[in-house]
Amino acid sequence: MSYDWATATLRDSTTGTTSTLLPHVCANNSGWTAISASLTGGDTYTLTLVSHDDGFAGDPTYTLSGWSTSGSTSISSAAHGGGFSGVAGAATATNGDSTISQTFTPGAGASQVSVWYSNVCHDTVTFDWVKVTLTDNSATSTTVLVPNTCSSSTAWTMASGPVVPGHSYTLTLLNHDDNLAGDPTFTRFDDITLT
Repeated sequence: MSYDWATATLRDSTTGTTSTLLPHVCANNSGWTAISASLTGGDTYTLTLVSHDDGFAGDPTYTLSGWSTSGSTSISSAAHGGGFSGVAGAATATNGDSTISQTFTPGAGASQVSVWYSNVCHDTVTFDWVKVTLTDNSATSTTVLVPNTCSSSTAWTMASGPVVPGHSYTLTLLNHDDNLAGDPTFTRFDDITLT
């Protein structure tokens, strides 16, 4: 439930109060569940339904559908949460940049985007690296969430950055490899969330 969920809220615009009808839930069945709320006659209401998917979870046939890719990209069963992660680069040498990116618009209430990554780098940051950027297309500015980094550890690390609801953003997950056969570099990415 940490990465995929559904929620429902009801806002009474007259009184300015918001009720959570359905807290963050995640169920492994497709059954129907009824939820209800009391209403006050004459008040105006906004019902907000949210279904959240981190974009990298799924079944064994999962792909990077919905993401733009370039260079060498794939799916791995080595994941931070769930069953799969997206991979830029490869366990064999690749030439230059491999990227996974997506353009999105945060909804009301969103204040940050976060991503977990695991960089496997057997070189130095001069030649190989991971880099994560968040471009605010509306404000034409770019924030570097992960500067050029080369780590021989496979530990998962979280990076995050602020977002403004209604702005268009492009999140770019980049792995750079210098194509030297003896020290390939690749990076796994997982659990990308808006909160």
